[in-house]
Amino acid sequence: MNRPNCILLVDDEAQVRAALAMMLGLDGHRVTEAENAQEALRLFSSGQFDMVITDFAMPDMKGNELAARIKRLSPSQKVV
Repeated sequence: MNRPNCILLVDDEAQVRAALAMMLGLDGHRVTEAENAQEALRLFSSGQFDMVITDFAMPDMKGNELAARIKRLSPSQKVV
């Protein structure tokens, strides 16, 4: 069996975040949730993630901006 992925999940909508985290958890993944881009950047800098999944339309920073900042910190990081 493959080891579970450690995923950073970023979405400003609590219900969407909870539903995605539940589905990913049922699939065996470890999910760390962030409700905004600033929290995601803080968590990313203090953790190690196999993948980052981000919402696009967030009020503080768009998902593509967050992805670009994460890629500057870690160019090989998988971001969806």
